[in-house]
Amino acid sequence: MSDIWIQAINIVHLEKNGITRTLLPGDWGQTGKHQAKELLAKGAARILSPGVLRDVQELTDCAIYVRGTVLDSTRERIATQHPGVPVLPWSGYPTTEVGRFLLWDMSAPLRHELIVIGLGLLKGWQLACPLLSYDTLAGNIGSEQDRTETKEVIHDLRVPVYNPKVIFARQGEETRKLFSLWGSGDELSFLRAFYQARAVSLALPPSWIIGG
Repeated sequence: MSDIWIQAINIVHLEKNGITRTLLPGDWGQTGKHQAKELLAKGAARILSPGVLRDVQELTDCAIYVRGTVLDSTRERIATQHPGVPVLPWSGYPTTEVGRFLLWDMSAPLRHELIVIGLGLLKGWQLACPLLSYDTLAGNIGSEQDRTETKEVIHDLRVPVYNPKVIFARQGEETRKLFSLWGSGDELSFLRAFYQARAVSLALPPSWIIGG
């Protein structure tokens, strides 16, 4: 029996083949039908609806763009888990032939099982990106000049910061503007571009990146 994708509402522990994996609120994971029903009954998780599941599985308009060196084992794993989704070097905003894409800095250990979820979420969101952490605000990072420039744009530095090493994006005027303004800078330059572009965005849990 195939596993079911769930999203944790509370902290949940999934067991499979003697291995336990912990999901934090907002994390996605797969489990068997029986445990999925138990978690749903307890209100500890939600299960992907058929409509969302369909969006997750249909990846014909998707691509994965990478920065840095891609290990052969990583390419093989992507090819196995997401057949038909090309893995390409990043050379700027993609052509309109690609409707949804992941921009992935290979120095960030993204959870492979969440790639398909992130791309699927772009059916409803223009942008999805993990938070750097739950307790890091814009006023806590960067140089004084960076913070001053950022405050001129967003006015208040008491806001969470995104990790631009993993960006799920859907083609559109707003996301094109974001990438044009951002280029490939650090977290604060991404935050400035983020606020100016005003893409409809989803903040993903830091735990989407292993160690986050």
